[in-house]
Amino acid sequence: LLDWTESTSKPWAGVINLMDAHTRYHPPEGYNQWASDDEHALMDNIGNPVWEFQCEHRPFDELEALEDLYDGCIRYVDDQLSRLIEEQAAAGELDETLVIITADHGECFGEESRVRPDTRLAGHGEAKIHEALLHVPLIVKRPGQEVGERVERPVSLTRLAPAIRRTVEGGIPRE
Repeated sequence: LLDWTESTSKPWAGVINLMDAHTRYHPPEGYNQWASDDEHALMDNIGNPVWEFQCEHRPFDELEALEDLYDGCIRYVDDQLSRLIEEQAAAGELDETLVIITADHGECFGEESRVRPDTRLAGHGEAKIHEALLHVPLIVKRPGQEVGERVERPVSLTRLAPAIRRTVEGGIPRE
């Protein structure tokens, strides 16, 4: 994206889908601060992580151990987003750019289901509902915005499309 935005003088829009925090968790060199070689070997020897734990073919303490690898992947994604923002600022484009950072879901590492008592959750999907899956970041920086605001109440991504449209049309989305 950075190479592409440097080579264009036209207004642009870009979307990045970072898959680095999806299974198989293998944080790049320098981002694994928590997982051991044993956890890497465990990740390599698991077939389908969701079903092996959800169907109790593997103990949940092994899944909990994989969270260290996941955290290394999240750290890598955070660094890549920081790099993108810093380079846009250095190029003088950040002030006029609408930036939206979010995720489609979180990940479960053995949390107890709120829908099915006595059921522990692994991964994502398969009709699971848990705060670990639903509480994802949503960061929005409008063009010209200088002061941040923290919103504590839950929000819906359904309002993003109209906010993007208003920004492109020159309005200032306040939602």
